[in-house]
Amino acid sequence: MIEKILVAIWDKISNPGPARKAARIVAVLLILIVGTATVYRASRSHGSQYDDFYNFSKDLLYDKINIYQAYSFERTTIAKYPPFFSILFAPLVPIPFLLGAALWFIVGITLTYFSSRAIAKMGWHLFKGKGTAPPTSWWVVPIVMTLVIVMSNLATSQVNIFIFSLVVFSLYSFLKKKDHLAGLFIGVATAIKLTPGLFVLYFAYKGRWKPVLWATLGGLACWGVLLPLVMGPEYYMEVMRSWIAMLQSYVTEGSSVDGLAGYKHTNQSMEAFFYRYFTHTPANGGFDNFYVNLLNLPLDTAGWIVKALKILLLLLLAWVCRNPLKERSNPMLMLEFSLVIMATLYISPISWINHYIVMVLPFATAFYWISSLEKEDKTRGRMLTALLVAVGLTYLTHPIFLAFSLAFFGSLFLFINMAGYLKSLQSGKRTA
Repeated sequence: MIEKILVAIWDKISNPGPARKAARIVAVLLILIVGTATVYRASRSHGSQYDDFYNFSKDLLYDKINIYQAYSFERTTIAKYPPFFSILFAPLVPIPFLLGAALWFIVGITLTYFSSRAIAKMGWHLFKGKGTAPPTSWWVVPIVMTLVIVMSNLATSQVNIFIFSLVVFSLYSFLKKKDHLAGLFIGVATAIKLTPGLFVLYFAYKGRWKPVLWATLGGLACWGVLLPLVMGPEYYMEVMRSWIAMLQSYVTEGSSVDGLAGYKHTNQSMEAFFYRYFTHTPANGGFDNFYVNLLNLPLDTAGWIVKALKILLLLLLAWVCRNPLKERSNPMLMLEFSLVIMATLYISPISWINHYIVMVLPFATAFYWISSLEKEDKTRGRMLTALLVAVGLTYLTHPIFLAFSLAFFGSLFLFINMAGYLKSLQSGKRTA
């Protein structure tokens, strides 16, 4: 009954209306407001990471400070990024600080627009064979669904939009059979942050070796050519050794290397969820001594269970995506892309709520599938329910909600529904 009501409401609001002009005016006002807030925050170093990223590049590249050794515990969140991350903000260091913050905001807005349009074009490319290709004007729908996270990323000068856009451009290039671009985009994204590398494994698993080759070449160019040229060989080797030593700690210990602070409410990874619910670990939630745990497992035991869960997740992903890739016009590909990108949130030791910007792709995928299914199809109601639950829980960004891992649960609910639907398509019970 609830699913039927949701479907009926959906059919009413999903058609383009005459309010497009008003929506554009509202969008421009929001951009101006958020842009002003971004520069203001950066100027006061309050609630903005631009200052951190600026200093990351300045210290590592300009002042030759090995931040992986020099930074204090409070700044290790920034120092987890690979050394190549410093290249991203290096062009902004010589220019006036506030101008750099404003330019970074413009980059974020621009990439948000083009990555969203690329997702819409992916949907059109994949669904046109079904006769239900979504209009490319629908690119704004998944942005609205994740608006609170998009605005948060822009207002706090995060880097997540940049990395997510590279992943989207890679997938779009792959669908257009431009394997060299697909590989280069994902290679650069992985050089900046490691988790997009899961798509390299995905391409390899699918037997698409050209993107893998170009991703490897792109990564090597970033890490093995550009960085040594900028840093100099000796300093480069020193920095890489320090970063690898830090990385090894995260591989073996996860975010527990940060102590209990790694599991505060903002961390919405699978690891953080497990530690908060099954060990006596503070959930924070904006309160001191706030706990949500159901059990009190030893931390070492919990650590081994988390590792096992990550392995099981990757095996599940391999099982769900095991069908050979015969053509690049099958709409099931968007389901696979969405499952892989959600998995990057789960396998990472730390997934802040701002990292959930990647949900733009799964939300768009669910939206396109719902729009393509017949009204009588029960799957349509189930998928719509999962989408609305995920969107609703993603909007609950107050610390108390994050302490209960609601954003994680919402995305996981959508992940399970998408995986189940994909398996039904592969088994022939449904047609793509």
